[in-house]
Amino acid sequence: YKGKTKEEGTLYDELSQDLLKRGIQTSEAVMIGDKLWTDITPAKQRGFKTVQYIGYINYGSSPDADFVISNVRE
Repeated sequence: YKGKTKEEGTLYDELSQDLLKRGIQTSEAVMIGDKLWTDITPAKQRGFKTVQYIGYINYGSSPDADFVISNVRE
């Protein structure tokens, strides 16, 4: 994924294409992250399920997150 970024969403575009080649729909994949602007929003815009992790640094809640967890065991 050289040259692709989470901020621009190009990494998620590439990941989505790779998943589709393997018969996996983007909506079947989950992106877990703490940063709304790089992990949650761009992934959600491309059809990924999203889990916001707030157990280390809480950047505030995101309406884009499907789930919010504060412990990785969740």
